[in-house]
Amino acid sequence: MMTSFSVNTVVATVMTVCALSTISSPQINNNAYKPSVYVYDYSDNTNTNQLSTNAIINQAQREATVDVGKCINLGKLDAISQYERNWNGYNADVFSSEKIDFYKSIIEGLNKQPDIVPTAANTLVLQYYSEDGSILFYNVSMDKTERVYLPKGDIRKAEERIYTRENNMIDIINKDMETVYGS
Repeated sequence: MMTSFSVNTVVATVMTVCALSTISSPQINNNAYKPSVYVYDYSDNTNTNQLSTNAIINQAQREATVDVGKCINLGKLDAISQYERNWNGYNADVFSSEKIDFYKSIIEGLNKQPDIVPTAANTLVLQYYSEDGSILFYNVSMDKTERVYLPKGDIRKAEERIYTRENNMIDIINKDMETVYGS
């Protein structure tokens, strides 16, 4: 007898994976996190709502991967959106919904997820680390993005660039990842 799952089971599983990925970070309010869900047609060309295990696995391997890093970062941004004035103990302002949406659009478009950190200046820091100690750092605001690359962590060899809002930061970061880290 073949095991089968309904479409609702598959969607619930994807939602659970995204939601559970945020639990390890204590500053995240899991109730505020509403993950993106991508629903795929797993019907295997039949007229039934039941799916074979093999059809689910095959289709999922081709299309329905869950980017846990992206889920975590979107959850962090949802938590940041809940910060109150003086969230850092140094009188920092709250992040506007416009800024949160802007930062989410960047996170959604990145091929490789960074570590993210909010700043008191209402900017978002994106940080990438490599095994050789290199650091790629972006301080993103709605007007400009400052980029610093430290090859092998050596500040004497720091490469700095500033991009304006007219630049497509998603493309720039994705190209940097390919150039600097090869992925």
